[in-house]
Amino acid sequence: MTKVDFITRLNRAIDVLPYEDRKEILADYEEHFRVGFENGKTESEICESLGVPEELAADYYAEGSSAAHSQDGSYYDGSNPFFVTGQGGAYAVPYPQDAAKKNKETAKKVLTVLGMLLFMLFIVVPLLGLMIGLFFGLLGILVALYAAAAAVIVAAIALYPNGTLLFGGILIGVGVLAGAILATLAVSVVAKGLVKMGKYIVKSCVNIIKKA
Repeated sequence: MTKVDFITRLNRAIDVLPYEDRKEILADYEEHFRVGFENGKTESEICESLGVPEELAADYYAEGSSAAHSQDGSYYDGSNPFFVTGQGGAYAVPYPQDAAKKNKETAKKVLTVLGMLLFMLFIVVPLLGLMIGLFFGLLGILVALYAAAAAVIVAAIALYPNGTLLFGGILIGVGVLAGAILATLAVSVVAKGLVKMGKYIVKSCVNIIKKA
């Protein structure tokens, strides 16, 4: 811990005290650091020797002196180092590191949500559009194959009422129809895969946003 960290945490922990009392307390610890530096100690060593800022603040509240009362009449009730009772009711004095951690986590959540929304907007939505376009493209091919099969059979019957050409035309039409049926099965498999992939992508994005 550095001197700045120590003084900042201590100042926040005694925030409910009157300004003059806080000024006096902080001046005392500034003197501790000055003496420590003169004795060749480092900031970390001085901080370690002084103790935890929040616990030091609790000692001031526990003393019951004028330093234990804030300007609005609040006072330390002795049950919790950071539980204060006053005119406005009872309230907790938060640890400064908890507030900093909470702010950091909040910022992380906001960035995560924004990042996922941008990812969905510029990556997921275009990808889903491509998948939908691919599906309808394959569907169009199937319709064309079925139409071609029907056209060949109808043309063979109309142009060649009997004979070998009729049989050949029908055979070709049936072959195209069989190909259309196989293509239908293949498109069905592809479509299921696309739907599954789309659901997985959307679900993953939503879960990441929820966990944030």
